[in-house]
Amino acid sequence: MEHHREQGHKNSKQISMRLWKRKDKKQESPKWQENIAYRILNSYRAIQTRWVKLMERTVGKLSLRAQKTGCIILMLGGTVYCTATIYSGIKNKQTYQIKVDAINRGKHLGKTGEDSMMQKYHPLTYKDYQHLQHFMTYLDSLQKSETGRLLYDSIARAHPGLLDSISILRKIYFDK
Repeated sequence: MEHHREQGHKNSKQISMRLWKRKDKKQESPKWQENIAYRILNSYRAIQTRWVKLMERTVGKLSLRAQKTGCIILMLGGTVYCTATIYSGIKNKQTYQIKVDAINRGKHLGKTGEDSMMQKYHPLTYKDYQHLQHFMTYLDSLQKSETGRLLYDSIARAHPGLLDSISILRKIYFDK
């Protein structure tokens, strides 16, 4: 029985060693080393490493008491700054909102935004209406067969608002 316990203990150690063991595989240098992003990343890491080494040397010269005092001072300073920011936000009732002004319309535009020139001139001619009517006939014929319905649906999906625009154009033509 004791032999099995030792065996189980050894197996659990081996499993944990395999889980946490560092793999010493040689990392191949990437083929895209010439890439500018790779260079920027490496220079950023080098700057970070230099900063860490500088801070380690500077703070390493200080005693433990000085390190604790510096940490406390930094934490208190941050707390005071955050508190002051929150207090100034509560005390000052100024709101920083985007101001919305009225839109200035030109003289030729009516209250609804319609162009007064459009009321005098109808750009939709009889020939345009015939083209529109021909297209509507084509769309109606598509709905008669199953493959036509698929094409009709794909046109409606590819051009949302097309059918609405056609009905608006027909209304404009008839409202002359």
